Amino acid sequence: MLSYKYRFYPSTEIKNNIAVALNHCRFTYNKLLELYHNGKIKNVYDACNHVVTLKQEHPELKTVYSKTLQRVGNHLFNNISVVRTLKNRGFNPGKLRYKSEHRFRTLEYNQSGFKLTEKLLELSRIGTVKLILHRPLPEGKIKSVLITKTKSGEYYAILQVETSGIKMLQNDKLQNDKAVGLDMGVRTFCYDSDGNFVDNPKFLEKSLRKIKLLQRTLSRKQGFSHNWVKTKQKLAKLHEYVANQRSNRNHQVSRYYVNNYGVICVEDLDILRMLNRQNRTGKTLRRNISDAGWGDFLSKLAYKAESAGRILVKVNPRETSQKCYHCGNIVKKDLSDRVHDCPYCGVSINRDFNSALNILKKGLELLSEGRKPPGLPAEPMVTGYVPKPLVLNQEAPALRPG
Repeated sequence: MLSYKYRFYPSTEIKNNIAVALNHCRFTYNKLLELYHNGKIKNVYDACNHVVTLKQEHPELKTVYSKTLQRVGNHLFNNISVVRTLKNRGFNPGKLRYKSEHRFRTLEYNQSGFKLTEKLLELSRIGTVKLILHRPLPEGKIKSVLITKTKSGEYYAILQVETSGIKMLQNDKLQNDKAVGLDMGVRTFCYDSDGNFVDNPKFLEKSLRKIKLLQRTLSRKQGFSHNWVKTKQKLAKLHEYVANQRSNRNHQVSRYYVNNYGVICVEDLDILRMLNRQNRTGKTLRRNISDAGWGDFLSKLAYKAESAGRILVKVNPRETSQKCYHCGNIVKKDLSDRVHDCPYCGVSINRDFNSALNILKKGLELLSEGRKPPGLPAEPMVTGYVPKPLVLNQEAPALRPG
């Protein structure tokens, strides 16, 4: 299943139809959540069955396509499942909240209720919209369509396509068994075992002053007034701009590594737990970890590696930065120590480079099941080593996100 996201610009009539459908779906979600809290429904099947009862009690719900209302129950129990998983992992996510008007922004058409003809997408009970097809759809059956309205008021259609087989990259130079280890960081976004690195532009930090000014302005407006809504949309657009910058960078870096390596070894990071270590992680460091976008990058790297037939290995990050790649001894370092100086074997290299080499070694050991891993360099570059920034625009394919 591949998802393709396209922008569209609805007319006033279509906007009103979408708003009505979102409001009815939100009402259904809140009713089902209330019944769940009261113990009257216990699973997704009970929720879907109760939608029929709600339509009889509230005839206005019949103006929404039937399967779109049915999917509200699936949406609710997906959220319940996520909350339960977080509790099992030791977090305290609290309870699900009832959705307000500004917090329910997605409609789902599953299996039916939509029809795509060239650029025109026909949606049952809403109308026809013209999609901006900035890239072609792959061959395959469209299983579902998501209509979403962003916080800034933009409209997107997400088409989920079922493709057959594995999408392999058609390029002779990509058919190789080169392996690479990637170390994720804050000062440098990514450092690999070949000595290349990607700088961390810190997109949020660059826009932080504007964000703070808009948040201060928003706090002084009367809630839900016309000026409050306008300021809130400006703030949402700025946040989306930062998120788009981060996503574009992650697309380019993940595409580079999938194009040039057959085996990619990364750390299996528990990012959520890192962000919740209140005693060990300062506020600024937590913000920088979130701004780095490691989770989004690893997610993009995973699906691209799978579609290209690459091998992605996740290794335990324990001691990858403290252990010496050359001799295997533990050399304790603080976060401020950026150079790995080993007193046992004399190796002196960049801390992140040493970590990337350890990640590569661990990943290849996992692949070889305890045997001597192939492809490891005999000695690290300890003399004449100069780190190289990774230039993503060396080749045209690396510039295309996705």
